[in-house]
Amino acid sequence: NDVASSKKGAAILLMPILIECEESLSESMLKKLQHKVSQQCKIPASVEIIKGTQSGIWGLFSDIIVVSWAYSHDNETSLALVNQDAHHLESQLKTVIQNIGLPLDTKVRYTRHSGVFNTDKPMASQWRGLFAQAIIKLDVLEKG
Repeated sequence: NDVASSKKGAAILLMPILIECEESLSESMLKKLQHKVSQQCKIPASVEIIKGTQSGIWGLFSDIIVVSWAYSHDNETSLALVNQDAHHLESQLKTVIQNIGLPLDTKVRYTRHSGVFNTDKPMASQWRGLFAQAIIKLDVLEKG
């Protein structure tokens, strides 16, 4: 069991936040949102923007903010702190959206999805897989 455990790297909690607004968000509005979301995180997190500038089917990935926290996969305290941080962020999202001047009827959807990376496998494919699973969870499972 120690051999399997030693191949485990960081655990990641991924939180995609989908902003559903009548008009596409401007670059400056997304940057402001990214900054405000970062400020809500009490522990270090990566906050990235996926801007819907793609065409065709890829345009469906518009205006998503992805927050990710990395923590030690075998540390219960870290896991609890990360989940607490994510919960705090969720509770503040509506306020953040209103404070940056988005319309009051702007809808925000989000989910949490976690995984543990294996140090023997390529990181890029593990990130893509984790992101894909999170988006499926956001769009398919939670709409039920």
